[in-house]
Amino acid sequence: MKFSSEGAFVFAKILDKKEKHIESLKWYTIAIEGGITDISVYLERGLLLRFLGRLKSASYDFGEFIRRSSDITENYLEALINLAELSAELGDISSSLIHWKKAYTISLKLSSYQKNYVIEEGARLVLKARRYSSSELPILYAYLKIFPEDEAVLLYYISEILYSMGKEQEARGNEHAAERIYNKIISNLEHMNSLIKLGEFSRKRGDVEKAMNFLERASERGSLPVEVYRELSKYYLLKNDMAKSIKHLQSLMRQSPEKEEILILADLLFKINEKSEIINVLEMAIEKGFKEDRIYYLLARTYFELFPENQKNLQKAIKYCREIKNIEENREVIELLGQLYIKTGEDEPARKEFLKLPSDSPQRYYNLGLLFFTKGEFKDSQDCFEMVLELDPDYKDVRDRLALTYLERKSYNPKDIAFLERLILEKNVASWTEEKLQKALEHIHNYYIAHSEWEKGVNLLEASLEINSLKTDHKLWAWLALDFINLNNHEKASAILNNLPLQNPEEEVEGLKIHRIFAEDLILKEDYNKARVIYEKIYKCDPEYTGVGKMLEMLSKDRVGRFALIRDIGSGANAKIWEAFDLVSLRTVALKILHPEHHLNESIKKELQREYKLLMEINLPYVVNVIPDSMGETYFAMELLDRSLSDILREKPGGMEISEILELSSQISEMLQLLHQNNIIYQDLAPDNIMFSGKTARLCDFGGAKKIDPTTGKTIFGGTVAHLAYASPEQCEALAGAGEKKVDYRTDIYSFGVLLYEIITGELPFNLPDTQLISAHQYSLPVPPLMKRENISKQMNDLIMKCMSKKPEDRFQDMKEIWVILQQIPRW
Repeated sequence: MKFSSEGAFVFAKILDKKEKHIESLKWYTIAIEGGITDISVYLERGLLLRFLGRLKSASYDFGEFIRRSSDITENYLEALINLAELSAELGDISSSLIHWKKAYTISLKLSSYQKNYVIEEGARLVLKARRYSSSELPILYAYLKIFPEDEAVLLYYISEILYSMGKEQEARGNEHAAERIYNKIISNLEHMNSLIKLGEFSRKRGDVEKAMNFLERASERGSLPVEVYRELSKYYLLKNDMAKSIKHLQSLMRQSPEKEEILILADLLFKINEKSEIINVLEMAIEKGFKEDRIYYLLARTYFELFPENQKNLQKAIKYCREIKNIEENREVIELLGQLYIKTGEDEPARKEFLKLPSDSPQRYYNLGLLFFTKGEFKDSQDCFEMVLELDPDYKDVRDRLALTYLERKSYNPKDIAFLERLILEKNVASWTEEKLQKALEHIHNYYIAHSEWEKGVNLLEASLEINSLKTDHKLWAWLALDFINLNNHEKASAILNNLPLQNPEEEVEGLKIHRIFAEDLILKEDYNKARVIYEKIYKCDPEYTGVGKMLEMLSKDRVGRFALIRDIGSGANAKIWEAFDLVSLRTVALKILHPEHHLNESIKKELQREYKLLMEINLPYVVNVIPDSMGETYFAMELLDRSLSDILREKPGGMEISEILELSSQISEMLQLLHQNNIIYQDLAPDNIMFSGKTARLCDFGGAKKIDPTTGKTIFGGTVAHLAYASPEQCEALAGAGEKKVDYRTDIYSFGVLLYEIITGELPFNLPDTQLISAHQYSLPVPPLMKRENISKQMNDLIMKCMSKKPEDRFQDMKEIWVILQQIPRW
């Protein structure tokens, strides 16, 4: 709608009378901005702004009214008084005094009805400010004429001013007069009555505030008539000053209260949670004959809400509920009675009460939800609260109750999670305890973690950390850092964790965990120095924290990639084996590293890569497990095994026991059989390449292995022989320069025979220099093992000799044959 500036002013005043203050303020402003000529708009808006507590803006409007006024009127005085009062309220005492003195002069000229008020307030401010100048004297003398009861104070003060002016004789005279007055008893009944009369006089003049001020002062001097207490309590009730209203109503209770006054006092006491006083007031009212339903209800509710609760109080509450007439028609009472039964553990009576409520009322389902929740029947509780939400989304604290039900059910239904999330993001959790809020956040965040919804986690936690009670919650900050870690935003994660103190390990469980996760992530990103700084921070907080000491020790060692080198455990032609610690999987491994002189040899590096790839593909029992993703340019990692067969043979120079030999040979034959079935010829069977995990043998070092294409029979790739003592005749023939001879699975059968010979006799069949060894494998017959060790069976002797036949076709044709025979040889 459109108004002229004058129309806007009129409309603003109408709205002001209807107490629509914000709208009224808007229209006052429209009138001013529209160029209204009626300057009283500034006075009206100033009064409204003062009422709304916007003191500086109000001061501006009063000042603007005074500046624009051409005549000295009552309105002018009104604006000046307001400006004086506001200046004092804003702490500008000097300006306030100037305004009061000016107001005093104008009130004399106008013979204003406000003259006495100006004198009183101005003089009081002078006394309060302790100003010693002659300009203060006129207003003080004027005050003295109106309020003789304050004569002593004024005379003392005037004497101080006179002293400052050098008028010592007059000053001493005032002091003597003040002393004489103080010797009189001025706080007598007559004085209280005069205050009451002044209050009545002010009320008749329409100055209610001043009237109440006089009556309040009178109440401090003794007991007042009932009508005065009644008037004071009503006045302060309208002013929303509960403390003073309660004080005067309590004085009224000691005389002749009316029913409504009892109820008003009870309601006020409810608001300030004075439960014991409510009970005293209401039970006294019942004794005086006020046996009203509302009184019984308030008593019942008060006993219900007493803390700590006990059965005696709850039974009193039930008794008072039963005193109420027409209880079946009173929803409020039915609800209270049902809730009382829940507290006393009487579930069925509670349910019956709630079912009396209308079937379409949220009240019914809300209370049934409370009942089910108390019984731990969270699904039924959830159904009831969801019904309330459908009927009335804003009913009581149903959203909070439903949220709590979801938490108790540990519901990870996306709909329920979204509901909880919305409550927090929309900041509808002001009533939640910090514990409840933390529980909800943990529940939602766990859901995000399970679904890798890190962005949602960041949004939720950043919103939550704006809540005052959570701003310093270390756990939430730690979770936020975790989300940034998972979003690969190390900068923000690091900034959070740098500001997150780690002091008490018992209180910083979550913080320690997230610091550890961050350190692990930094290691994955190969940022080992930053990872070490994080681990040092963890160690400082808790030296016993799982693995932290070990990690710091390992990070201080020499490293190859992610592997910390511990000790050298073996060496071959092309590579060295280290016991190492994997900083990612956190386990000790065997790390195969090419010798430095081979680091630029592409052929040897390719062989290493082929070996790693082959081991990854094999994944068979009795074959060493390679560590996934451990391949570097010059290294890869395998599981660390206990010891090699060479170690065992050194411990048993005379050979192993028959039962041990048969167990080991069965395992080796089975492992070779599995390799052959997978088109792999090992080619380098030797004690150094057989390791043990407990009692289980595993083949290691596949650098010499050959992969065969099963369709063409051609070599896909293949290595060279590293251990000549175990080489087959066909391998030696190639080494002797007679040209490459086809090497097939039977070469491993020959090497198996040599190995079996050694573990039985404790000796190699041919212990010669390399050049003679190559010839011996091709042309010499070994001494039968039975000739070197008498306690072996003929089957074992024959098996070894057949395995070591010079021609492949004279040997066993596959490892399965050998394994079958081994199972038939006696174990002792």
